[in-house]
Amino acid sequence: MIVATAMTLEAYTAIPTEIRNPALSLLASLLEPVSPEIRADYAKDPINWWKHGHFHFGLAVRNQLRRKGYDADYFGVSNLDDIYVFLVEEALKLR
Repeated sequence: MIVATAMTLEAYTAIPTEIRNPALSLLASLLEPVSPEIRADYAKDPINWWKHGHFHFGLAVRNQLRRKGYDADYFGVSNLDDIYVFLVEEALKLR
């Protein structure tokens, strides 16, 4: 599993904005109820905030993206694991 590394950030930023934007809008809406918790986790540890929830929260995020058609092929990546953290961070304007 490769998540949230410099290499994956480079791959993420290479995804055109017009490809990312629909998924970001979806995530901003879906995550609004839990955004205070995400923001608090991010404030405590902006590098590793996602790790304790990767297998539950992360799975839910990735599954929602897939259900709406935003799978790895849509983004042109090999695995959503590589970019979902960046999607969440951008959707909630954490970075």
